[in-house]
Amino acid sequence: MISSMTAFCRSSLSVNLGLITLEIQSLNRKYLEIQTVLPREFLEFDPIVKKRVQKRLTRGKLQILLTFVAHEQKNAIEIKPNLARAQAIKSGWDTIASELGIENNDYGLTRLLTKDAALFETRLCETFIEELKDSVLSVLDEALNKLCEMKQREGSFLKSELLKRSKVIEKKLSLIEKIHEEKPDYLYQKLKERAEKLLQAEVGTDERLLKELAILVDKSDVTEEITRIKSHLAQFTLVLDEPKHGHGKLLDFILQELNREWSTIGAKCSDSSMAQLVIEAKGECEKIREQLQNIE
Repeated sequence: MISSMTAFCRSSLSVNLGLITLEIQSLNRKYLEIQTVLPREFLEFDPIVKKRVQKRLTRGKLQILLTFVAHEQKNAIEIKPNLARAQAIKSGWDTIASELGIENNDYGLTRLLTKDAALFETRLCETFIEELKDSVLSVLDEALNKLCEMKQREGSFLKSELLKRSKVIEKKLSLIEKIHEEKPDYLYQKLKERAEKLLQAEVGTDERLLKELAILVDKSDVTEEITRIKSHLAQFTLVLDEPKHGHGKLLDFILQELNREWSTIGAKCSDSSMAQLVIEAKGECEKIREQLQNIE
């Protein structure tokens, strides 16, 4: 199943100790990159959250934001001032202000105190982590379910677009195949006429020259390339119809091979109508490449 890499979801869960809210934003990335923003009290959940996400997703940059608002009556999180540290800062500042003759000591002291991150201590109730672990995982699973649903909805639109582009390429290929089937005899005759014009003589009995002409015609043959493009397009469609997800890298590879075959046809063909069809087909491949950037 095709999934987009671009999505956003939010889930909340009210528990005994407070309200847990989790937001996930998914963006395009070639590989899976997980960035978590967790409150200090939840930092030990970081590896658990990442491992859980890795089981569900294969590509994309994920930004996961977890917030927790404690219920006032539960005292799940207690913030206490570090008075000893505050007194030490005040004593040190008073000494500096006295030695340097700084006036308005209170203003400078206030700035020092407000910038000190260690001025307050966070204390959790003894059962905080134990009580919230299952709840955090539950809200994470709910958020991931919502995220995957949104990614799959977007993926269905991408799949339709990719199939449409693939059908256009198939039509271009059919036209090229038709022109190519009529081309060898015509090309051989054109080369023969040019050789006779240059040599100012008939080449009909010169076996060596006729053989060289045949080799030139054979080098312009694109039958193998046409066959491989058909195979790549068929495989492309099969991958799009796969019930599993996470085929973005495989689709990228198939598209690279398609571009390679089209480039070979473009280098071999001398017919202007074929050359134009090759340009149009490569244009469709580029449109597919742009869409694949958003597929997981």
